[in-house]
Amino acid sequence: MVALSLFAGIFPARMTLLFPPIVLIAAFALVTVLSLKSGSDNFSGRIAHTVDLLSRFTISDYFGMSNLHLSGAVDSGIAYLIVTQSLFCTLAIWFGIGLLTEEQRRDAIAYKTAVTTYLSLSLLVSFSFLSIKTAAPLWFVMGALQPLRLDRHRCYGLPKSPSLSEAVRC
Repeated sequence: MVALSLFAGIFPARMTLLFPPIVLIAAFALVTVLSLKSGSDNFSGRIAHTVDLLSRFTISDYFGMSNLHLSGAVDSGIAYLIVTQSLFCTLAIWFGIGLLTEEQRRDAIAYKTAVTTYLSLSLLVSFSFLSIKTAAPLWFVMGALQPLRLDRHRCYGLPKSPSLSEAVRC
């Protein structure tokens, strides 16, 4: 992740949107080529479990209308997110992360690349990224790296140069 973040500036803007599909395709390929079997509680076993689980999903699972695979999805973040929120909401969350975060400063780009890499890989084996121990610092730093917006388009009626306290109130 750190190595990928160091080269984040050379990627095209919004490249991080492609990380989850690339990771999922790679996971399906690895499971197929290496004949990985689910069942063991290690990295390769959990990847195989995720691929097996996603392969068994029905339309109702992808729409978040079934809890048939809920107990099995605890060792697969992407399956858990889809079962509990639906594929549509899972995509909306990812597009929100990819499109609604600014990429103006090098540190923000590097951090976003690291976070999206972490989430893409973590989603294969766990839903721990939803826990307060992981999520709170992760999203706090992501928000802290976003620029403070003092545009008047959102805050009608503010004076020409609003103070910070006035801008925060809008």
